[in-house]
Amino acid sequence: MTIYETCGSSTIGYSANIYVKYVRRELRSLTTDDREEFLDTLKILYDVNTIDGQKLYGSNYKSLYYFLSIHVDAAGNPVCDEFHSGAGFLSNHVFLSNYLEQSLQAVNPKTALHYMEYVNDFSSISYQSHLDNQLDGGSWTELFSSTYFGENDPYSGRIINGRWKDTIVPYMTDSFLDQNLINKDKTFFPNEEVLWLTMSSAHLKSPFGLLRPPWNYNPSPYIGRYNNEAGISVVTNNNISDFFIGTQCSDVKEFLTEFVINKNLDSYLLNVKNYHTKVHDGIGGQGGENARSIDNYLINNYNLTNDDIIVIIQSSSKFYKKYLPLKYYYTSTKYPIYPLVCSENPWDESTESLSNVDFPSCQCNDYYYQSDDNLNTLIKIYFDKFAFESTIQYNSIKKIMALDYTNKLNVMKKLCSRLGYDGDMVGSASAIDPIFWVSHGSVEKLYQKLIINDLFLDLQYTASSSSCSGHAPWGKKDWLNGYKFINTDIEVNEYTNAQLSDVLNPNSILYRDLISYVYDNAKSNCEDVEELLSN
Repeated sequence: MTIYETCGSSTIGYSANIYVKYVRRELRSLTTDDREEFLDTLKILYDVNTIDGQKLYGSNYKSLYYFLSIHVDAAGNPVCDEFHSGAGFLSNHVFLSNYLEQSLQAVNPKTALHYMEYVNDFSSISYQSHLDNQLDGGSWTELFSSTYFGENDPYSGRIINGRWKDTIVPYMTDSFLDQNLINKDKTFFPNEEVLWLTMSSAHLKSPFGLLRPPWNYNPSPYIGRYNNEAGISVVTNNNISDFFIGTQCSDVKEFLTEFVINKNLDSYLLNVKNYHTKVHDGIGGQGGENARSIDNYLINNYNLTNDDIIVIIQSSSKFYKKYLPLKYYYTSTKYPIYPLVCSENPWDESTESLSNVDFPSCQCNDYYYQSDDNLNTLIKIYFDKFAFESTIQYNSIKKIMALDYTNKLNVMKKLCSRLGYDGDMVGSASAIDPIFWVSHGSVEKLYQKLIINDLFLDLQYTASSSSCSGHAPWGKKDWLNGYKFINTDIEVNEYTNAQLSDVLNPNSILYRDLISYVYDNAKSNCEDVEELLSN
């Protein structure tokens, strides 16, 4: 653009390039019309499959379930966690979000993928009140109201009002895959595909055939969001409830102090998920009648406390995730006997329907029940390394290890059969919950602020220890096939992780020329964090 100024008899022209970008805004700062347009457009991605959507909105349209399948496969596959266990966490989630935004804008070019400044919510007085009544269905924030993403039943996890009331989690049938242009024979991650297909089908499903990970035994075909942990109402006075209380300002400050200030970029990339994960855990929570029944039994018969139950919830989720999907490919030399034995899954692949088998159940291998020493080995398998290294959590484990053989056996049989239902936001199916899609903008916004404030020693993406294509510098995001940068025909899926990291640098020409959005502000909304970043 050129602006001319007349001065006497002379005219002077000033020229500059102007770049027009979408502005992503905090959800609650939107006007009513902008909010309704955004939420209505996002809901269309749930309601219209990819084939029908492309007829209506063009080739850039893909349904929500296309992106959900990418995330479920990325986080739940048997080879490596493509999205979370390494330096690719940030760019994987940013570009998955950008890809979905492209689909949103195919439906409505006026909208953008707005975001939730979640530290405001988790640091609020209303959230502290929620910790005194976790069975409130999410009423601690207006985002869990019918206006935004709906309230939930605290026991079933089902969304009970608003646009997403009774939204389904789809069954993984061939018809569903075809309707959403998901190749049933090919994975989204070709670098790991050969090994992957020796262990699993190309796309993952739950034991009930739902688009959830293989360790999720929730039979409900509806979004599961609990906002509590297995029916525990009050956690205010718990010693270890921190795992489930969301990301607060203190968490952000601690993360920045330990992993960012005067550190390399890799230090940030390898640890950023640690402060963000609590958002998913706090919202998703855990449910399941069988789990609640076992928890109450242990409290009443073995004097366990809610603190002890929370340790069990944390460890059991990791235990099932680690051992359920790979039972036929277990090669551990440390624990040569596979720990889990589960009944037949109800999903029948041949008929693509639920069979008449009994509700599935799991138990630990009888080998571990044969002696007190074997039981102690099982306890080491069941409770993860972090629990043993945490003084507070280890106190809970010691209560079980101190029992005599008969009682210890009874407790471990109960724990092995617990099968709690992680809320969808907790696991690899988190992208089914609409709150997922507004929960990562805050992470990227803070990342941009750190770069603009020049807080890293360098911006080199190395991650040299990773062999997983989702994190290694040489890895490519093949699942981005179809996503487009602005004003270019560049094949984004041909960029390496290291190159895409450069694109996300808000100071770079690449960001200026290729990325279609900016954020509405650079504030962290935490006084302590702002003070830290200004020093």
